[in-house]
Amino acid sequence: MLMAVSPPMKEALKPAESKCTAEQAIQWAKKLQDGLNEPVDPVILTAVAGLHMQGIETRQSCQGHLDWGEPFPWIDILPSSREAFLELLEVVPLPGFALSKNRLIPLKAAPFNPFSPFTVEAIPLHNNPLTRPYLLKSLPAHQAQISAWGEQLLSNP
Repeated sequence: MLMAVSPPMKEALKPAESKCTAEQAIQWAKKLQDGLNEPVDPVILTAVAGLHMQGIETRQSCQGHLDWGEPFPWIDILPSSREAFLELLEVVPLPGFALSKNRLIPLKAAPFNPFSPFTVEAIPLHNNPLTRPYLLKSLPAHQAQISAWGEQLLSNP
């Protein structure tokens, strides 16, 4: 499981140099490991693979956990891919999620930025007593949503 405090990926999550198929993107993502030799979490595998297929560079990710770490799925987008990622969200939207300091997270995990529909510029509020119960309760729904979004990315060449 990739956590914010984990060592960086052994192999950077670089975009596909030429268009790859969905199956190639999934096989690529299945080979990735973090510094602890752990694979990409299964719930977000399709999203990581889909972003790769779309040419979006990512660095770390996690499917979220009920008992430790962040209680929501997240994916770090490299700053060099930020603009391309925001453009992708206009084509393949992910309602209820936004960027917070280049991390894709559920909107309820951070305050909304009214000046940009797809970004939030705040530290996630996952330890806030007002938002944590919601995030814990919503984890399965957020996981299903980001997984389905990954499937959409993979079917959108």
